[in-house]
Amino acid sequence: MKFCEQLGKYIEQLSCTAKELCKLSGISPSTFSRYRSGERIPEIDTVAFDGLCNALEAVAREKGYGDMTRENIKRAFLDCEDIIPADRESMRQNFNTLISALDINIKRMCKEINYDVSTVSVYGTVLESLPTLNALLPQ
Repeated sequence: MKFCEQLGKYIEQLSCTAKELCKLSGISPSTFSRYRSGERIPEIDTVAFDGLCNALEAVAREKGYGDMTRENIKRAFLDCEDIIPADRESMRQNFNTLISALDINIKRMCKEINYDVSTVSVYGTVLESLPTLNALLPQ
């Protein structure tokens, strides 16, 4: 099962809304929408991932699903086929090597994939959009 499918299963089972989960988790509606569509997946051990697990647990507790704990929710998400634990330092180094080797202009890349330059400077979520980098390669 994919992350977005598991998230959809929880939403359906708990009969809750995206608005409710966004408010409880602190995740923006646009980011949450990307999670639901499968366009994005939160990184493990981030505020967003923890916030989502906590929000689902809070809704579950409120609706009488005592067995749906934060840990069970987290475990179910971690079992999803598209969740891949990452070594952030290796990813940062690899990303910097790729940007350098391909002579990619960071500012132009950010504009093309609609990311904030400061996010990319930290190596951030741009890694999820690597397929779009072809448009940025020198011609």
